[in-house]
Amino acid sequence: MTTTLDIIRTTLSEVANADFSSITPATDIANDLDLDSILFVHFLLALEEKVPGLEFNQETLSEVSFTTIGTLVTHVDNVTASMAA
Repeated sequence: MTTTLDIIRTTLSEVANADFSSITPATDIANDLDLDSILFVHFLLALEEKVPGLEFNQETLSEVSFTTIGTLVTHVDNVTASMAA
């Protein structure tokens, strides 16, 4: 079964054209991933395409919205769980 973390790893790798297979929930998005703000938004838009029902508000979206990969996983899981309910 593919986990949310797996989807995030794959999407990051595709968007940034780099290997992100070793990221963990503790990975700090702003300090550890070396993504500029444009690439980060591209990543989130690509993630929306991969996760049915996931939608980020582009007006309020930034790297500070999610401090770690774990907070992003939690957000995605919460959105998908609410869609299933």
